[in-house]
Amino acid sequence: MQLIFLFETNSKSESDYKYVRSYLQTIKVERKYKYSPIYLNGKGNYNKQERNINAKIKRYDGISKVILFVDVDSTSLHYDQIKLNNEIINYCNLKKYEIVWFKRTIEEVFLNKKIEHSQKTKMADDFLRKDEIKKVDYSKLSISKYENLKNGESNMKYVLDRILKN
Repeated sequence: MQLIFLFETNSKSESDYKYVRSYLQTIKVERKYKYSPIYLNGKGNYNKQERNINAKIKRYDGISKVILFVDVDSTSLHYDQIKLNNEIINYCNLKKYEIVWFKRTIEEVFLNKKIEHSQKTKMADDFLRKDEIKKVDYSKLSISKYENLKNGESNMKYVLDRILKN
């Protein structure tokens, strides 16, 4: 099975993918899965990679599953973030893509703190180098519903467990 990962980060940084890859290595996912990351260069670009997604699906001889990894961001008093998150949910439902949410950011989920944008790549690299995935409480990654997420939580484990058991 090919897992096409859509990350809101850019291809130079790959910061979001580093956290996800670290998790997948820790749970020892079988080698039968092919990971195909696509970098969106911004959350608002969630719907601008269809050509790239379709090309990856076409080139792969087997089943492909598309998973969008995205930050919830700060939604209190930010109607534009709520609106964008709802657009992403509707789009993924229409396309039958999975969504992995990080509330508020992937760094808050994996590092338990907010990170300045300029520090994202360095912090992700440090996370990998120091093998800090071992410090992550996986119960914070197992929330089943978007509406139930609290700051520092995600549905990543919940979504990936469902996909990887097939």
